[in-house]
Amino acid sequence: MGVKKAAILVSALALSVSLLVMGCGTKKESSRTTPVNTATGKELQITNVQLFQLPYQSSSSPKVIDVVFKATNPYKDYYSYNTYVKFNLYDSSGKIVGTDNGCIWSVYPGSRWGFMSVSCVGDPVKVETHPETPNWRKIAPANIPKATITQSTSEGSQVVGSLKYEGSSTPTQIQITGVILDANGSVINHGVTQIQNPTVGDNAFNLIWTEQGNTAGRTEFSFEFI
Repeated sequence: MGVKKAAILVSALALSVSLLVMGCGTKKESSRTTPVNTATGKELQITNVQLFQLPYQSSSSPKVIDVVFKATNPYKDYYSYNTYVKFNLYDSSGKIVGTDNGCIWSVYPGSRWGFMSVSCVGDPVKVETHPETPNWRKIAPANIPKATITQSTSEGSQVVGSLKYEGSSTPTQIQITGVILDANGSVINHGVTQIQNPTVGDNAFNLIWTEQGNTAGRTEFSFEFI
């Protein structure tokens, strides 16, 4: 028994953000530092923003909404790190029904999927993001970490597979975000899993989709190195 998914496609937001709420810890306003090799003047680009009401929730408030989006780093030799963003959810009358702050750990050159879970007390139809200016750190192309799904098998509501990690350093965690897209490129399902203490080479993973039975479409995976 579950609550029917309320997937609401909203217009892409040209604001700065990206995937994730893990790893940054508590925000400290006075402890921000600027690295020596820093870029300024560009923001993360956000597109494909959608809202999903998580299943198996009580009909009473509050409830949890996942905000799914794609973040693009416009640089070729910088990556963003420790970017804080505030998400506001609005109902049809324009009232804020949910708000939360998240920390986006890193976005390397290129695009990746991300999401933020927000608790709300109504039915949201719109989301706005209020990010801080991203921190940018210089990185040589050869030092950009790389992850590749080398094997994946769909088993009902989950994907079992293997991820190959290549990098000059080993993260403490790799977070995998998966999305299923329809023919128009809209997200119809999503899921997330983590590989703890990954090693260079192959690492097994198991990702469970949020919506059971809604797995027909094109699958994409994105990675966050923490």
